[in-house]
Amino acid sequence: VVGFPYFSIDAPAGTTVELLVQQGHVPFDKGGPALINNNLNSWTRFICKEGLNNFMTFDYESVKWLQLHIHGATGAIKISNPGVLRRVY
Repeated sequence: VVGFPYFSIDAPAGTTVELLVQQGHVPFDKGGPALINNNLNSWTRFICKEGLNNFMTFDYESVKWLQLHIHGATGAIKISNPGVLRRVY
């Protein structure tokens, strides 16, 4: 799908989330890398405020695989509502 990836996260202030997208990927259990940053270096970094955060990328992407990397959380987090707002021209 081509569009704008988005997700919601309930996290402590300062939690860093990196969203990676790829058009193709060999899954880890099939011998592929755990990190899907395999050729396009297409990622977006978000820094959370306390509580529920709703994030969407500014640029549209061609997405088949979406991966979130979460850093610096000092407590529980909850990810919800992942998806892509489809871009139709």
